[in-house]
Amino acid sequence: MLLDVRTLYVATAAIAVALGMVQLLACVTQRFPSWVAWWGASNLLVGLGVLFLSQRGVAPDWVSVPLSNLLMTVGYGLLLVGMRRFVARKVYWPLHAVVTVLILGLVIVLWPALSDFRQRAALIAGLACACDLWIAIDAMRTARRERLLSARVVGALFGFTSLLFGIRVVTMIGDLYGYREWFPIDSPSVLLGLTAVMLLPVRNMALILMANERYRNDWRMRALRDPLTSVPNRAGIRAAFEGLENRSIGMSLLMVDLDHFKDVNDALGHEAGDRVLLGFVAIARGGLRYTDVLGRYGGDEFVILLPETSLADAQALAERLRHAFADGMRGAHLAMTPTLSIGIAGGQGKAVKLDVLLSEADKALYLAKRNGRNCLYAAA
Repeated sequence: MLLDVRTLYVATAAIAVALGMVQLLACVTQRFPSWVAWWGASNLLVGLGVLFLSQRGVAPDWVSVPLSNLLMTVGYGLLLVGMRRFVARKVYWPLHAVVTVLILGLVIVLWPALSDFRQRAALIAGLACACDLWIAIDAMRTARRERLLSARVVGALFGFTSLLFGIRVVTMIGDLYGYREWFPIDSPSVLLGLTAVMLLPVRNMALILMANERYRNDWRMRALRDPLTSVPNRAGIRAAFEGLENRSIGMSLLMVDLDHFKDVNDALGHEAGDRVLLGFVAIARGGLRYTDVLGRYGGDEFVILLPETSLADAQALAERLRHAFADGMRGAHLAMTPTLSIGIAGGQGKAVKLDVLLSEADKALYLAKRNGRNCLYAAA
């Protein structure tokens, strides 16, 4: 069984090293964010650390012991750094440096002998337990914030390995299972460490899936968002409408046109026009509920979806928006002041269709513009 357990360590180490090298080589292309490099460096160092650990009893102790502990300590720290970078959280570099130096000092200077194995194993397992727990918490927070299913898988895996390492710490400190060989398969403590090590490739796959899911969601959101204002575009408006609940209670829609916007662009330049668009979005958002949806329909036209809103309430909101925008534009001190023309449509029942609301609101908007602009009309 000695060969079998050692072989499992070597195989796991080879996978981690290979994956780390691929990630680091990928970063050379400068097409990947920095956290890929941190994860790659972590995989490489942890893999090499496990490889040196597997050579305990084959290579000289003065080579295998310090190198395995050094590489695994730094490698685990880099894995945590990579995760913090991925979730856009602060990296506590002084804390990382102090913990790394402290652990290396203990395992290399104070506990270098064979008889100190339990102290070294408990310390490294404690470090791994803390890092895995921290990563699991960050992953679960990311899962809630970004709605990433794969982040929950990452959190569960790292939480499980954190538990394994925690139990290993207890068994080593309490000396619950005495043994003298390095790879006895019948030792529960060694089995705990072996299980955690063999989960390294699985955890790496979960991390890659999490990154892939985030990028897929990011690209999907970009496809549904207007790049200038960051509000939903036409496709995003339609997707938001389909996702709205309680449409049967009542649904109103505002179609808003910025009067004389082309004149602003022609006379003051596109930069001034962009400021007007962004100003409208900021003003509109300030008067909407979190359930309402503001989207850019195209050019200088915007659509506002108002779930659970009667036609009368939609008219009142549109009037407030028109006055708020006029006040905001006067404060912008532009050479010409754009205003708002608004068409309003409403419907009730689950059968209400977005295309019907848009058509009715567009007709009402046409009446508003034909009758002098800077006013609102509701569909009959």
